[in-house]
Amino acid sequence: MKKIFFLLVISILLVSCTGSSYEPTQTSLPSLDVSITSTLVATTSAPTITPSTTSVHLTSIPIVTATITLTRTARPTAKPALIPTSTPTFGIGSVKTHTPVPQAQCPTENTELIPEFEFSSYSAASLELFYQHILDFLNSGGTFSAVITAYHQYEPEVDERTIQERDVTADGIPELLLTDRNSFVAFVCQNGQYQRKALVAGTYHYNRPVIVDIQDMNLDGVPEIISIAGDYRIREVSVVSWNGNEFQWLNVGQPCYFLLGDSWAYALDIDNNGLLELVLKQAIPVWSEYYDGLPWRPETRVCSWNGVQFVISHMTIDSPPEYRFQAVQDGDRAALVGDYTKALDLYQQAIFSDQLDWWSQERSVYERSTMLPENGLRPTPDSSVHADPAEYPSLAAYARYRIMLLHTVQGYLPEAQIVYDTLQAKFPDGQTGHVYAEMASAFWNEYQVSGNISQACAKAIAYASLNPVEVLVYLGNSDYSIVNFGDQSLEYTPKDICPYR
Repeated sequence: MKKIFFLLVISILLVSCTGSSYEPTQTSLPSLDVSITSTLVATTSAPTITPSTTSVHLTSIPIVTATITLTRTARPTAKPALIPTSTPTFGIGSVKTHTPVPQAQCPTENTELIPEFEFSSYSAASLELFYQHILDFLNSGGTFSAVITAYHQYEPEVDERTIQERDVTADGIPELLLTDRNSFVAFVCQNGQYQRKALVAGTYHYNRPVIVDIQDMNLDGVPEIISIAGDYRIREVSVVSWNGNEFQWLNVGQPCYFLLGDSWAYALDIDNNGLLELVLKQAIPVWSEYYDGLPWRPETRVCSWNGVQFVISHMTIDSPPEYRFQAVQDGDRAALVGDYTKALDLYQQAIFSDQLDWWSQERSVYERSTMLPENGLRPTPDSSVHADPAEYPSLAAYARYRIMLLHTVQGYLPEAQIVYDTLQAKFPDGQTGHVYAEMASAFWNEYQVSGNISQACAKAIAYASLNPVEVLVYLGNSDYSIVNFGDQSLEYTPKDICPYR
């Protein structure tokens, strides 16, 4: 059975093809007259994929049958999965408040002093001299306001996002915060003298960091400084806070500090518990990042305080799925955070929608080729750009398996039984997608005996571990991928197919 499955599942290396075609546009599946009477009971009918000769926006796409050799396609280094295995939790009652420190004794101010310095922000040596002049000026009694006025003379475009005075050490005395084209520093008064302290801030491509916000995000009495550095391609987000002697970086993990394109970050109390989360709004990337990581959709990442750092807690995709695999992945994301109603809707879309498009390695390559057209013309696709006839039944079977899990975890066992029976009937031995019917049987049979969802999941995961290629190949990026699903794709392992443990 597995050999037959492999002959039909993957069509990366073409050996022969027929003259019929599969359409990737909205006509790729026939119009459906589906009536879903309840969000709890999955409809048992599914669209039939019928080859069509209608021309499409890529080309007429031949359905292929092929003898293949399974190889892993090279793709860009995958980013970490954006869904954590466990959501960070931190009770607000456990917040450690900052113990106020005595106000520092700073040099006596002399408002008559006028700074005399100039600099070139493109020269490291000039910047070093410039900062030393500021330090000497402040320790001689010069004021922050005089430095700010002089800085504006040399950098007219600066505003409060690049230089300001704020108390960021919680000692009751303001510090001078200043950014240039490749650094971010604070002048802090300690032991009667000002000292220059570097803020650990991203400075990608030597573009000036800007101060996004200054707030006590974790309620420890010391404000956090959010800054963003970068250009129109890549931006880095920093959250730093004073630890009594230095500034420390508090946001960890690429999802919490790395942005592409015209994106932004800010602080917001998402869950209304008094603590502020770090919110990163990821827009559609540009240039090589778009080319390398497509298909893209806007997304929002939320990084929460876990008592020590800001770490990724959850992310959402901010536009509907375009491709069928995206609907499946969006359903898995929703299920993981307990939004079962949304997950059910997305899985049903994966089964029944005729608006979702197909994805394959050939399509991935083709879409990349459209980014670099010669003479501004869209390249003409050839017969290698084709739909994989095994993709739809595989994703539809997986979606039914996940709907069965949703009903089971909510205690809707009659509904789960209906979906299970439908899955077995529609995907018998020899039918593409049967692997998910077998995996569902491993889960369902154990659950009937033990009534324990964790034990049942263990059986499903064990089955997936024995058949990782067949189970994971169409879901998203994994160690067994032969298709590049893009940088936003989830990273799948066998344990991800049954997360209720």
